[in-house]
Amino acid sequence: MRKKILIIGATGALAMALSKLLLAETDHSLYYLTSKDTKITEDETRFLITHPLEVKNVKNFCFNILPDVIINCAGFSDVVLAENERKLAWDLNVRVVENLVNISKILDSHLVLISSDLVFDGLKGPYYDDTKPNPVNYYGKTKHTAENISLTTLKKITVVRTTPFYGLPFSENNTFLDDYIYKLYRNYPVNASDFLFTNPCFIDDLTLTIMKLIDRELFGVFNTGGPDWLSHYDFAVKVADIFDFNKKLIHKIKNPFEGVRMPLKAGLLTLKTETNLSLKFTPLENGLTACKFRFFDK
Repeated sequence: MRKKILIIGATGALAMALSKLLLAETDHSLYYLTSKDTKITEDETRFLITHPLEVKNVKNFCFNILPDVIINCAGFSDVVLAENERKLAWDLNVRVVENLVNISKILDSHLVLISSDLVFDGLKGPYYDDTKPNPVNYYGKTKHTAENISLTTLKKITVVRTTPFYGLPFSENNTFLDDYIYKLYRNYPVNASDFLFTNPCFIDDLTLTIMKLIDRELFGVFNTGGPDWLSHYDFAVKVADIFDFNKKLIHKIKNPFEGVRMPLKAGLLTLKTETNLSLKFTPLENGLTACKFRFFDK
């Protein structure tokens, strides 16, 4: 069924990758909201340039287009800065979601919320989708709060938890994993933790999961992440192996996040997602090989 889909934070890296997939693979009508002064589409009725905290503007746009689905890709993602800029992190990760929850409830829209494996403490990871969260840093607390507000208020709510993802074109908004690729490509040194573990998610898998969850109208919590669970340091070494970069540029450190407490054993188990959506997440070697072709071998 053709749906009206509103993407919040539409100029972000994940949102742009998701929009590209939806335009290529579906006949859904896409609408966009972004705080950046960027013309996303020629049809000016399909996008609004406003900050997601401008509640009146967001509501008016939603009430005008009546979206079937609202996907929130906006948010405050800097884990280190979140410790010092707590009000800003709370406003972007919690208040924005509160507003979208209220709108979704009134319009009976399906809200899709992107969350993180940082809602867990990292003592016994990787984690199932029904494991009780216990965040250890402020960023994780904001994401957990947003999850709770959404799940306890709405019936048509899908929380998509993801591990750190990789595979996006180089930009100033690189994820820290994509930043490893960029720095090694430029022959810059990379500091990577051999204490912090996760199972990185290939961006194509994350966007495909979101698309399938929307099309099948599945609600609840769904985990995404690759089948390879490894340290950040081992990820950087794997990048060097696949791309034939200089491994001597990679240096081990305990925690690159400037003293912020991080889950040591993070990561997400994806059996529920794979079973419900009939998909398999991409092994790291395959994902990085695809990135190499995508970025350098064209």
